[in-house]
Amino acid sequence: MSAGETMFPHLFSPVRIGPITVPNRVYFGPHGKSYAVDGKPSDRHINYWVERAKGGIGLIITEVENIHPTGLGGRPPGAHILNVDDTIIPAYQRVTQAVHRHGAKIFCQLAHEGVSSSNPAFTGIMPLWGPSSVRADDSPIAEMPKEMELEDIQALVRAFRDAAVRAIKGGFDGVEVHCTFFGLLHHFASPTFNKRTDQYGGSLENRMRLLFEVVEAVRGAVGRNVVVGVRLNGQEVRQGGMGLDEAKIIAQNLEASGLVDYINTAIGGHVNIYMNIPPMFVPRGYALFMAQGIKEVVKRIPVFGIGRFTSPEQIEQALASNSADLIGLVRALIADPEFVNKAREGRLNAIRPCIGVNTCIGREYAGYGVGCVHNPATGREGEWGIGTLKPATVKKRLLVVGGGPAGLEAALTAALRGHQVDLYEREAALGGQLNLAVRQPYRQDLGAIAGWRVDHLGQAGVRVHLNTEVTAELVLAQDPDAVVVATGSAPDASGFSPARYDVPRLPGVDQPNVFTAWEVLRGRYVSGKTGLGQRVVVLDDNNHHEAAGTVEYLLDQGKHVEVVTRFNTIGAALWHTLEETPTMQRLKKKGVVLHPRQWARAVQGNSVRVYDMDTEEERILEDVDSVVLVARKLPEDRLYFALKGKVKELHRIGDCLAPRLIDNAIYEGHALARAL
Repeated sequence: MSAGETMFPHLFSPVRIGPITVPNRVYFGPHGKSYAVDGKPSDRHINYWVERAKGGIGLIITEVENIHPTGLGGRPPGAHILNVDDTIIPAYQRVTQAVHRHGAKIFCQLAHEGVSSSNPAFTGIMPLWGPSSVRADDSPIAEMPKEMELEDIQALVRAFRDAAVRAIKGGFDGVEVHCTFFGLLHHFASPTFNKRTDQYGGSLENRMRLLFEVVEAVRGAVGRNVVVGVRLNGQEVRQGGMGLDEAKIIAQNLEASGLVDYINTAIGGHVNIYMNIPPMFVPRGYALFMAQGIKEVVKRIPVFGIGRFTSPEQIEQALASNSADLIGLVRALIADPEFVNKAREGRLNAIRPCIGVNTCIGREYAGYGVGCVHNPATGREGEWGIGTLKPATVKKRLLVVGGGPAGLEAALTAALRGHQVDLYEREAALGGQLNLAVRQPYRQDLGAIAGWRVDHLGQAGVRVHLNTEVTAELVLAQDPDAVVVATGSAPDASGFSPARYDVPRLPGVDQPNVFTAWEVLRGRYVSGKTGLGQRVVVLDDNNHHEAAGTVEYLLDQGKHVEVVTRFNTIGAALWHTLEETPTMQRLKKKGVVLHPRQWARAVQGNSVRVYDMDTEEERILEDVDSVVLVARKLPEDRLYFALKGKVKELHRIGDCLAPRLIDNAIYEGHALARAL
């Protein structure tokens, strides 16, 4: 046995699922990727799934694959897989053959997205289908669905059946029927959406009728030589929604029917989707209770558990306690496709940890395709996947200036290719702006982005120089073959905002009671400034974590905080990482006062003169002790321009090129290091 198999005997024990055996107890869970082309799996899909199969995963379950044109999903349309006719079969065969070559099993998840489908106003398709005239409540532009007639229900059952047949002809080892959040079968099962009074509404027996009709049709069409499973929502986490007690009854009946080989669990719904794709404030293992509850009543078939599992130790504990038979990983395998192999080999420190920042789902929601803040190869497996990092043809002496995310990634990747790398950082610790971000509430896990890379620098041979202010003279004296400037950015303390292009500097911004967010989080102020007072006005020109996190940091210190923001609310840009709603819930409970769509004209002593951006109406916030600016950042590019034309090879990456987000910095560091 390998070291990992000895350490994690439950994780690495095989499990029987219907007619097949899976070699370990973790599976790559279903999730949208927006990789499809014209509704069919693409090469990007194949590379993505194969990468995880190479990495040791035993079972893959595909994304939501819509089985009827009324269930069209994807951003933009066509970016999600649509299984509606036989033209999908050859594409499926390419997928399954590629995955099977690496020893993994793969199931096809079949779904209709119901009232959660793409908006007809944008897609031009027929009206949405729903059990009742109840629309999705997570969007201000959600369409009212058509209440399905009996002939629509019969057509839906046939569509599931036919899609299952196509999946099996395509070589899948099984199919999973989707009955969870963002799914029509769940909408029928849920009293939130189902207000019918016929045989498909009212009692739980009636509300689950459609699910059983679908499962019966699917099993009858595909036979017993392949797997049929159901993904079941164990908890909507909303008043009046479906809860675990009803889910247990459904699960018990599914097992008794003899039609299904396993039950997969899910959590959340329209208004709290963050419970299914949890940001970093959600505790690890938070959703395991669903599998535990269902296992109380389901004894003969495996039950799959989920819940932000990020380490082999956590998975082993859940399996050893018989809380679930398999554990689903999604983001942990997005961050590190080799999670399973590294665990098997006992190389636990080598696992790149998922931190729950949700850039993955943010990119998918925006239509760019799933990516990862931490792993720049995600979505680029064909060019940057396992085994593609080759030794450099010409080994160079490389000097990297700046130990933030961009500099760390560039230094580590370049060293792994065989370059001789010296990394310089002016602060006492590596990490750059991450060292500020981790001081915000619920953002501590961000430290792993730097921490994982720092842990590997020495092994890769990178020489680190801390507390060193790099000048052009220092660089020129060393005469390196190449210089990478990754010196980051700094806050614009002028108070400039695009809300007032005609005011390049906010009057009063140089008062001693005006601070930047960085000064607040560091607890260090420039000369002449002292600590913050009790009543604080935050000027938000950021609309992201820097503003929302700084406000929460101040609230947790007991400050009275008012936010003047030129946006409709604070932290609205966090919607795509599913953090806007829970962040606002916390800030409101902690007493934040918001002044949306307003900006400052001047700071005047202990007053702030603000105006309404729509009406130009002015008012004065009085008795203000301190003002905190969360404004734009400017690139720290002086070293780059001081070296331009004076060294053999010069590059700049990350915020010193243009201030953006962490994933931009890591991507640029990685791309440059591969090209050097």
